[in-house]
Amino acid sequence: MAGAEEGFLEFLTTPAGIALLAVISLLCTLVVLYLSGRALYAVLRRVLPGMRWVCSKAIPEGPAGVLAVCFVFASLVVFGFAAPIPSDVGTLGGDGGNGASGTASGFLEEAFQDGEIRRTADGTVALNSATYDRPSPDTAGDRLRDEWLRAGETPEGAPLENGSVERLDLYVYVVHGSNVDPLTQREKRQLRRVWAEMPVDNPDGSTGIDVHVGSGGSIGKPVRFGAGDSADHTRYYTPERMGPRLCRHHLVVLGEPTTRYSGWGSSPGYSSFVTGVQNPDYDGNVTNRVRVMTHELLHNVVGHIDKPGLPDQGAHTDEGWLGGDEFLANATADQLEETRFRGSGFYQNKICGGQSAS
Repeated sequence: MAGAEEGFLEFLTTPAGIALLAVISLLCTLVVLYLSGRALYAVLRRVLPGMRWVCSKAIPEGPAGVLAVCFVFASLVVFGFAAPIPSDVGTLGGDGGNGASGTASGFLEEAFQDGEIRRTADGTVALNSATYDRPSPDTAGDRLRDEWLRAGETPEGAPLENGSVERLDLYVYVVHGSNVDPLTQREKRQLRRVWAEMPVDNPDGSTGIDVHVGSGGSIGKPVRFGAGDSADHTRYYTPERMGPRLCRHHLVVLGEPTTRYSGWGSSPGYSSFVTGVQNPDYDGNVTNRVRVMTHELLHNVVGHIDKPGLPDQGAHTDEGWLGGDEFLANATADQLEETRFRGSGFYQNKICGGQSAS
């Protein structure tokens, strides 16, 4: 029974669930207005004897009269009471009275309005990397300060085991919904191998990127996601879930997609959703889940590629991991060589509360 309740609550966060709630709310509102209209109609016709003759001429008999009074009453409610509300509570994402700007969805709404966030065709969230304050010194360019890697952790306590100052390190924290299976040990090995074989130069003369995979276990309820839903962007990337890992580790949430897209994530940023549904028909050197995870993590660290003429304004490539193949395209490798891991000022300043780069 508990699982069914969780599934129903999860359904209510989807567009279909929101639409259902809207319809139910509309029906309830109409019933309340109708009953209120009947009461007001009775008052006008019976409680005010001097107005009965006027009412009999101005207000039709029967249901038509009730509906007429209902319409007038509803208009008074909407324009007389609801009109002042926006100026009192502020708009979502603003600094108004109800503190909506203190929520992730408020920040997202504000950023969409300001043009700081845009979307590609597959729903990938494109963030502005120009406002990111990179930790320094950062020899490898992986957004991790050298002294943190030498200490094996950040000052806040985020673990950075087996990191290297002179090689790119990517720390990934994987969680899954109760409706999908967790990442297997085989898939973790595949993910590490894929990134280690990427033709990206390191300061020590080696190539490749070291991926460190940590498991956060099950979220404890079903996870479903749909590309393009702004609320999904940081639904699970919160201080409560990430702790000191916030804006140091990447979060991958395995769940069940509700659209044709198998995953989506921020570009650049720290969070992504990946299909947790196994696809035995996928014929590759890695599982389909590892393929999609690599695709989304590349969005996180590369951002948009600056080369003109690429699909989705540089969010994707014509080939390679960002184009449907199992290799790193030259355009993606060149971007990593030039900018290393890109950071997101939006995450740093909004989601992570202005977390210091030092």
